[in-house]
Amino acid sequence: GVLPLSWVNMCEFMCNNVSQCLGDDFKGFDESSTSRSPAFDLALTTRVLSVAGMEEMPSPAPLGKGKWYGVDRNPATGTMVAEFDCPADAWFFAGAPRDDLMPYSILMEIA
Repeated sequence: GVLPLSWVNMCEFMCNNVSQCLGDDFKGFDESSTSRSPAFDLALTTRVLSVAGMEEMPSPAPLGKGKWYGVDRNPATGTMVAEFDCPADAWFFAGAPRDDLMPYSILMEIA
């Protein structure tokens, strides 16, 4: 897809065709049961600003590396910078011991 990925793109990734968010190279995942980001109230990413380090591996690639459906299979090769616009009344603040601090589990999820 074209960066930055917006909330609309993220919704496509969460609930629709992966290729609508990430581009034609990912069409092979449209019919698969690939893992998705949590949707709507559970979503902790508002936009993706950059993706780097997804260079192609030489062929033949070592086991666990290279491309599958044209996509890099080694998650250790890339980095992504994303942002989250946290609403002041987010569900995870409700009932927390201190409503001015984000719960540790949410901090770990967005880290």
